[in-house]
Amino acid sequence: MIDEKAVINGIIGLLTTGGSTNHTIHLIEIARAAVIIIDWSDFSDLSAIIPLLAKVYPNGAADVNHFHAAGGMGYVIRELLDAGLLHDDVWTAAGFGL
Repeated sequence: MIDEKAVINGIIGLLTTGGSTNHTIHLIEIARAAVIIIDWSDFSDLSAIIPLLAKVYPNGAADVNHFHAAGGMGYVIRELLDAGLLHDDVWTAAGFGL
């Protein structure tokens, strides 16, 4: 299930929600386990075009409950897909496609 598109989607999810530094380290290692090499420049390049849609704790005042009540990942994914900023042709735990 982990391929280049899934890794890129993960980075985009991190960037658009103001995720944590810990998340960046994990994404690099998840990618490495799948023999995909990413580095800090990939995060930097994507951050130039990915909008910040939510500031969830630890990078904002809202916690995960506030995020969920405001639409959560469903909202974020729809907005990013509508803007052409996510790969929708990926495998997920629920099957193929977003």
